[in-house]
Amino acid sequence: MFLTKIKKKQKILLLLVFSFIISFAQAQDSIRIRGVFREYICSISLTFNSFSAGFKPLAEVAIKDNSFYLSLPGTIAPGVYRVQYNQGCGEQFVDVIVNGIDKEISFDTNLNSEFPSFMRSEENRRWSNYQKQSKCHVSKLGILYNFLSFYPSTQDKVVLQVTKAVTQERRKYYDSFENFIKRNKGTWAGEMVSNQPHYFSDPKNVPTRRDFIRRDYYWDDINTNDPKLMNSPLYRTLIDNYLDFQSTTDYTASQLEDYLRKRSAVIMQKFGDNATTKAFALRHLKEGFIAMGQYSIAIFIENKYGLSGAKL
Repeated sequence: MFLTKIKKKQKILLLLVFSFIISFAQAQDSIRIRGVFREYICSISLTFNSFSAGFKPLAEVAIKDNSFYLSLPGTIAPGVYRVQYNQGCGEQFVDVIVNGIDKEISFDTNLNSEFPSFMRSEENRRWSNYQKQSKCHVSKLGILYNFLSFYPSTQDKVVLQVTKAVTQERRKYYDSFENFIKRNKGTWAGEMVSNQPHYFSDPKNVPTRRDFIRRDYYWDDINTNDPKLMNSPLYRTLIDNYLDFQSTTDYTASQLEDYLRKRSAVIMQKFGDNATTKAFALRHLKEGFIAMGQYSIAIFIENKYGLSGAKL
């Protein structure tokens, strides 16, 4: 009887040890995200959102003392996720790469900084730093191009100086872009950068808006048929920017409808080589047009590009 009690205690002890090992292993396998807001934040919670099957929240987390903590299962699909919160002036967000390798991700941010500072997660740090640097190049080029567009005399010495500055800044942007892609090949950061290039025309030509939205060359060198990239904001952003609603404010109803049909046709053609990306593009366009009240366009693209419609 005494031996039986010892054996029972041993079994209980073994079960406790086994349970501890499993819990420890799960904790080690989990992905922990911490964020700190350097200014007062009026939200009491935030959402952690996925893009994989439409934009949807995966978790809601409390904000306490201007910070939050979130633990994700190690099995979560790699991708770019969005931490979203309300700061009184509308929704704000931080996009975070979850690559399955970095188990600790931490950042801090404030209202005046578009790009957060990542203390943990090397890939997120590299991506955020690149975006900050790239935006600086693009902003400089925007100012320089505007100067060339509006300066009245092309023969003045200052025009030659600004043209030279444009050429140098373009080279800096392209060098930075190409080096980042080369050094981050096969990573989410590399994919996000390589598929969102800017196009800058020769400064000797008349600058146009395509320098910044790449209207004529928009889809060049962009991979639109990789289902993996659906688990990121990339495709949604590319489609929304291509539709470019700001340029249609003066259109009549018929002009707007014609514009949207043509743009939708290009989008569906670009995303149509893969059944999964095609379905994604169709769903995103339909949801957007319905939200805008453009029901006739939503019905048109469903009839033309839906499962029962004509093939691309």
